[in-house]
Amino acid sequence: MTGATRLEAVFREVVAEARRNADFAARLDRALATEPPRRISGRRARGRLDPFDVLASGEDTLRLRLAELSVEELKDVVAEHGMDHAGLAMRWRRPERLIDLIVSETKARLAKGDAFRPD
Repeated sequence: MTGATRLEAVFREVVAEARRNADFAARLDRALATEPPRRISGRRARGRLDPFDVLASGEDTLRLRLAELSVEELKDVVAEHGMDHAGLAMRWRRPERLIDLIVSETKARLAKGDAFRPD
């Protein structure tokens, strides 16, 4: 098999996976984007994932999915769900800080009212 033939086989597999897996297709689109998406009127874009839905699969899964996002995409999640009460997170540059904030806020909101629920 020549190098070109192997490369064609790899690209066929990538295309097939992108058709089967919307999340993979979205990551490919982001990786291949030539310019960042424009923001309308200074507002942040919608978050690329809903942390509440992903947390249902476990905290580790949420952390892994958040780690796939850029700092700006993490800030979009924070802004969309109103998780920046102190107004400081939009200045943060380290993704780990933003991920910790998103995970802790998501868990806290889901646990809110647990004291009043029967066991």
